[in-house]
Amino acid sequence: MFQRPNSRASAVLLVCAAAQCVVLVIGRPTLTSGDWAAALALALVAGLYIRRPRRIVVDMVMTTAFVGGLGMLVGSLIDAGIVRAEADALAALPPCHRALATDSGTGSGAMAYVNWMTGLMLVTCIPSCLLLSCPWRRVSACSSSRRWLGHLLCTLGMLVGMYLGGYVLFSPLSVPFGEFAGMHLAMVAGMAAGVCLSWPLACHVAPLPSVEAHR
Repeated sequence: MFQRPNSRASAVLLVCAAAQCVVLVIGRPTLTSGDWAAALALALVAGLYIRRPRRIVVDMVMTTAFVGGLGMLVGSLIDAGIVRAEADALAALPPCHRALATDSGTGSGAMAYVNWMTGLMLVTCIPSCLLLSCPWRRVSACSSSRRWLGHLLCTLGMLVGMYLGGYVLFSPLSVPFGEFAGMHLAMVAGMAAGVCLSWPLACHVAPLPSVEAHR
Protein backbone atom coordinates (compact mmCIF):
# COMPACT_ATOMS: atom_id res chain seq x y z
CA MET A 1 0.00 0.00 0.00
CA PHE A 2 2.87 2.38 0.84
CA GLN A 3 6.02 3.01 -1.16
CA ARG A 4 9.46 4.16 -0.17
CA PRO A 5 10.17 7.82 -0.89
CA ASN A 6 11.52 8.70 -4.32
CA SER A 7 15.28 8.16 -4.14
CA ARG A 8 16.16 11.51 -5.67
CA ALA A 9 13.83 13.46 -3.39
CA SER A 10 15.06 11.50 -0.37
CA ALA A 11 18.66 12.28 -1.28
CA VAL A 12 17.90 16.01 -1.49
CA LEU A 13 16.15 15.96 1.87
CA LEU A 14 19.00 14.06 3.53
CA VAL A 15 21.59 16.43 2.09
CA CYS A 16 19.65 19.42 3.42
CA ALA A 17 19.22 17.76 6.82
CA ALA A 18 22.96 17.05 6.95
CA ALA A 19 23.70 20.63 5.90
CA GLN A 20 21.53 21.94 8.74
CA CYS A 21 23.48 19.80 11.19
CA VAL A 22 26.79 21.11 9.85
CA VAL A 23 25.66 24.76 9.92
CA LEU A 24 24.39 24.39 13.48
CA VAL A 25 27.81 23.08 14.53
CA ILE A 26 30.13 25.40 12.55
CA GLY A 27 27.88 28.35 11.69
CA ARG A 28 28.69 30.42 14.77
CA PRO A 29 32.02 31.33 16.38
CA THR A 30 30.95 29.98 19.78
CA LEU A 31 29.93 26.33 19.74
CA THR A 32 27.85 24.97 22.62
CA SER A 33 26.74 21.52 23.70
CA GLY A 34 23.19 22.58 22.78
CA ASP A 35 24.26 23.06 19.15
CA TRP A 36 25.60 19.49 19.08
CA ALA A 37 22.42 18.18 20.70
CA ALA A 38 20.23 20.01 18.15
CA ALA A 39 22.31 18.63 15.28
CA LEU A 40 21.95 15.11 16.66
CA ALA A 41 18.19 15.60 17.06
CA LEU A 42 17.87 16.64 13.41
CA ALA A 43 20.00 13.69 12.32
CA LEU A 44 17.77 11.34 14.31
CA VAL A 45 14.61 12.72 12.68
CA ALA A 46 16.19 12.33 9.24
CA GLY A 47 17.15 8.74 10.01
CA LEU A 48 13.64 7.89 11.18
CA TYR A 49 12.11 9.52 8.10
CA ILE A 50 14.18 7.64 5.56
CA ARG A 51 13.26 4.29 7.11
CA ARG A 52 9.50 4.82 7.06
CA PRO A 53 7.06 4.05 4.21
CA ARG A 54 6.07 7.00 2.11
CA ARG A 55 3.15 9.22 3.12
CA ILE A 56 2.42 12.44 1.24
CA VAL A 57 1.84 14.62 4.28
CA VAL A 58 5.03 13.31 5.92
CA ASP A 59 6.97 14.05 2.73
CA MET A 60 5.69 17.63 2.76
CA VAL A 61 6.45 18.07 6.45
CA MET A 62 10.00 16.75 6.06
CA THR A 63 10.58 18.89 2.97
CA THR A 64 9.46 21.89 4.97
CA ALA A 65 11.66 21.00 7.94
CA PHE A 66 14.83 20.00 6.09
CA VAL A 67 14.91 22.25 3.01
CA GLY A 68 12.98 25.24 4.35
CA GLY A 69 14.69 24.84 7.72
CA LEU A 70 18.10 25.06 6.05
CA GLY A 71 17.16 28.30 4.29
CA MET A 72 15.76 29.68 7.54
CA LEU A 73 18.93 28.80 9.43
CA VAL A 74 21.25 30.41 6.89
CA GLY A 75 19.02 33.48 6.76
CA SER A 76 19.02 33.79 10.55
CA LEU A 77 22.80 33.78 10.59
CA ILE A 78 22.82 36.54 7.96
CA ASP A 79 20.34 38.54 10.05
CA ALA A 80 22.44 38.05 13.17
CA GLY A 81 25.55 39.26 11.36
CA ILE A 82 23.74 42.34 10.05
CA VAL A 83 22.53 43.26 13.51
CA ARG A 84 25.91 42.87 15.11
CA ALA A 85 27.48 44.98 12.38
CA GLU A 86 24.79 47.67 12.31
CA ALA A 87 22.52 48.21 15.30
CA ASP A 88 20.03 50.21 13.23
CA ALA A 89 19.17 47.04 11.30
CA LEU A 90 17.63 45.44 14.38
CA ALA A 91 14.08 46.09 13.13
CA ALA A 92 14.83 43.58 10.34
CA LEU A 93 14.74 40.75 12.88
CA PRO A 94 11.49 39.00 13.82
CA PRO A 95 10.51 39.03 17.50
CA CYS A 96 11.37 35.35 17.89
CA HIS A 97 14.94 36.06 16.78
CA ARG A 98 15.78 38.85 19.18
CA ALA A 99 17.83 36.43 21.30
CA LEU A 100 20.44 36.52 18.53
CA ALA A 101 21.06 40.23 19.11
CA THR A 102 20.52 40.91 22.79
CA ASP A 103 23.62 43.09 22.82
CA SER A 104 21.90 45.54 20.45
CA GLY A 105 18.55 45.97 22.17
CA THR A 106 15.12 44.96 20.90
CA GLY A 107 12.99 45.83 17.91
CA SER A 108 9.32 45.58 16.98
CA GLY A 109 6.78 46.48 14.32
CA ALA A 110 5.69 45.00 11.01
CA MET A 111 9.18 45.25 9.52
CA ALA A 112 10.34 42.77 12.16
CA TYR A 113 8.99 40.02 9.89
CA VAL A 114 10.82 41.17 6.74
CA ASN A 115 14.25 39.60 6.94
CA TRP A 116 16.70 37.16 5.41
CA MET A 117 15.44 34.35 7.63
CA THR A 118 11.88 34.47 6.31
CA GLY A 119 12.96 35.25 2.75
CA LEU A 120 15.39 32.36 2.40
CA MET A 121 12.97 30.01 4.11
CA LEU A 122 10.25 30.82 1.55
CA VAL A 123 12.66 30.78 -1.41
CA THR A 124 13.93 27.31 -0.52
CA CYS A 125 10.77 25.76 0.92
CA ILE A 126 8.10 26.64 -1.64
CA PRO A 127 9.95 25.42 -4.77
CA SER A 128 11.16 22.28 -2.99
CA CYS A 129 7.63 21.40 -1.87
CA LEU A 130 6.38 21.92 -5.42
CA LEU A 131 9.14 19.79 -6.96
CA LEU A 132 9.77 17.11 -4.35
CA SER A 133 6.54 16.39 -2.49
CA CYS A 134 3.68 18.13 -4.29
CA PRO A 135 0.60 15.85 -4.35
CA TRP A 136 -1.59 18.05 -6.57
CA ARG A 137 0.63 17.97 -9.63
CA ARG A 138 -0.47 14.36 -10.19
CA VAL A 139 -4.20 15.15 -9.97
CA SER A 140 -5.54 16.30 -13.33
CA ALA A 141 -9.16 16.41 -12.11
CA CYS A 142 -8.38 19.30 -9.78
CA SER A 143 -8.44 22.77 -11.35
CA SER A 144 -5.25 24.80 -11.47
CA SER A 145 -6.69 27.54 -9.28
CA ARG A 146 -7.68 25.05 -6.59
CA ARG A 147 -4.26 23.42 -6.69
CA TRP A 148 -2.51 26.76 -6.18
CA LEU A 149 -4.95 27.61 -3.40
CA GLY A 150 -3.99 24.34 -1.71
CA HIS A 151 -0.31 25.30 -1.98
CA LEU A 152 -1.07 28.74 -0.58
CA LEU A 153 -2.89 27.33 2.44
CA CYS A 154 0.00 25.00 3.24
CA THR A 155 2.45 27.88 2.84
CA LEU A 156 0.44 30.13 5.14
CA GLY A 157 0.18 27.32 7.69
CA MET A 158 3.94 26.85 7.54
CA LEU A 159 4.65 30.57 7.92
CA VAL A 160 2.24 31.10 10.82
CA GLY A 161 3.48 27.91 12.45
CA MET A 162 7.08 29.10 12.24
CA TYR A 163 6.40 32.25 14.25
CA LEU A 164 4.01 30.60 16.70
CA GLY A 165 6.51 27.81 17.23
CA GLY A 166 9.14 30.39 18.06
CA TYR A 167 6.85 32.09 20.58
CA VAL A 168 5.52 28.94 22.23
CA LEU A 169 8.41 26.46 22.10
CA PHE A 170 11.44 28.71 22.55
CA SER A 171 11.38 28.69 26.34
CA PRO A 172 11.23 24.88 26.81
CA LEU A 173 13.64 24.10 23.97
CA SER A 174 16.19 26.73 24.96
CA VAL A 175 16.88 24.81 28.18
CA PRO A 176 18.42 21.69 26.60
CA PHE A 177 19.55 23.23 23.30
CA GLY A 178 20.48 26.81 24.17
CA GLU A 179 18.92 30.00 22.79
CA PHE A 180 20.14 29.83 19.19
CA ALA A 181 19.60 26.14 18.46
CA GLY A 182 16.50 26.04 20.66
CA MET A 183 14.90 28.85 18.67
CA HIS A 184 15.77 27.15 15.39
CA LEU A 185 14.24 23.84 16.46
CA ALA A 186 11.18 25.66 17.83
CA MET A 187 10.56 27.36 14.48
CA VAL A 188 11.20 24.17 12.49
CA ALA A 189 8.73 22.29 14.71
CA GLY A 190 6.23 25.11 14.24
CA MET A 191 6.63 24.98 10.46
CA ALA A 192 6.02 21.22 10.47
CA ALA A 193 2.98 21.57 12.72
CA GLY A 194 1.60 24.36 10.54
CA VAL A 195 1.80 22.17 7.44
CA CYS A 196 0.12 19.27 9.28
CA LEU A 197 -2.73 21.45 10.54
CA SER A 198 -3.31 23.18 7.21
CA TRP A 199 -3.17 19.91 5.24
CA PRO A 200 -6.82 18.83 5.82
CA LEU A 201 -8.11 22.26 4.78
CA ALA A 202 -5.87 22.27 1.71
CA CYS A 203 -7.18 18.83 0.73
CA HIS A 204 -10.74 20.07 1.22
CA VAL A 205 -10.15 23.04 -1.08
CA ALA A 206 -8.15 21.03 -3.62
CA PRO A 207 -9.48 17.46 -3.25
CA LEU A 208 -7.17 14.53 -3.82
CA PRO A 209 -8.30 10.98 -4.67
CA SER A 210 -9.02 9.18 -1.41
CA VAL A 211 -6.00 6.88 -1.78
CA GLU A 212 -3.66 9.84 -2.36
CA ALA A 213 -5.09 11.98 0.44
CA HIS A 214 -4.52 9.33 3.09
CA ARG A 215 -1.11 8.16 1.96
